[in-house]
Amino acid sequence: MKENQIFYLRKFINKKGFHSNAFIFGEITKSVSKTKRGKESVWRDCELKISDCDRIVSLSMDLHSIAIANNSIYKLDVLIESLKEFRTAFVHEVNSMKKKK
Repeated sequence: MKENQIFYLRKFINKKGFHSNAFIFGEITKSVSKTKRGKESVWRDCELKISDCDRIVSLSMDLHSIAIANNSIYKLDVLIESLKEFRTAFVHEVNSMKKKK
């Protein structure tokens, strides 16, 4: 079986000096093998993890069919939009903290 790495991402998400082990990790791999009849079999594996020091969230992003992959894209879009909304509310609260000083 031949495995190809299609995408790899690992970034630390804290500034230097703030809790060392927070990260985001993403990887997409594609494995190709031959069946006994010589037919090609393809398997894709997707991994997405987010860590904040001692906690890790692992999200399943399936790529096993077009319909399932489209659902994974929808899931990613909802996550991205939700993070943007959360960030806006968070920044608003930080700004209100600054005004109270």
